[in-house]
Amino acid sequence: MAKWLIEKDVFLESFINRLVEVLKNQRRDFWWVEYAPFGASMSRPRHYSNPSMFIEPDDCVVVYGSINLAKRLLQHNPWSKNAWQPTAWMTLKNLECASYYTYWRKHMLVRQNAFVTWKMLNDDKEFYYERFSDDECLFVKPNANLKLFTGKVVHRNDFEKFYRMETDCYDVSPDALCVIARPYKLSHEWRFVVCEGKVITGSLYKANGKSETSSVVDSNAWKMAEKVACDPWQPDPAYVVDVARSGDEYGLLEIGSVNCAGMYECDAELFVNALSGLADKEHLEMGLGIETSSRPNQGEPSSL
Repeated sequence: MAKWLIEKDVFLESFINRLVEVLKNQRRDFWWVEYAPFGASMSRPRHYSNPSMFIEPDDCVVVYGSINLAKRLLQHNPWSKNAWQPTAWMTLKNLECASYYTYWRKHMLVRQNAFVTWKMLNDDKEFYYERFSDDECLFVKPNANLKLFTGKVVHRNDFEKFYRMETDCYDVSPDALCVIARPYKLSHEWRFVVCEGKVITGSLYKANGKSETSSVVDSNAWKMAEKVACDPWQPDPAYVVDVARSGDEYGLLEIGSVNCAGMYECDAELFVNALSGLADKEHLEMGLGIETSSRPNQGEPSSL
């Protein structure tokens, strides 16, 4: 039975409370680990009820926490000589905008965009504002899913301050790739959990630019997420899909690791059941030396 490792102080307490209740009801072992900023040492995880119990080297484990935690555990687990499997579904290359924009262009809400380096953005900002801005505003976000900086709409008059602050605060490399696009007015944004080609659960998380959560999901948004989930190319066996509405149009906004995303008002039980089931399946296949059947299809892009 899959065990869980949960990082504290990363996600909304309301969902974490529901998640913990489900894990306890299912009598699943889970451990807490303190949040550790990038580069800081990580404290040893503690079992929720039995401090002397620890995760065994070959245990089936699902991590739910920051990108930093999942990435560090996938690269080098400081608490076990063997990597806990599957740990997290986070194929970073596939979660880059350049990857899924290529394969899923027909699903994207914003189809007109450009990829430029961080330095090029600054050097040629006047050109990009002339080409892509709307009312003197330009949308900028990192290509990588590692949240090198926060994607945002930047007014031309605020660009110098934005560029300086992001460079200083996040130490953005000059050759870091970013995406620029004309800003869209979004009325609603939803997050969906996709697992093995199916939409499992979803939640509204923003309405008219302000934080607003609800477990009641627009049927058209759900259908849009299903189109993504059924596409031949898949980034990972499980991931999250953000869908947005602009006017009467619905489309894919972005995707991310299911282990490192806030779940808002998603159904915690469906979330646990889906990821635990997938983890148990992959753990069994790995133990038998079988290549996991659920690994992503990285073939040719679907037709645009």
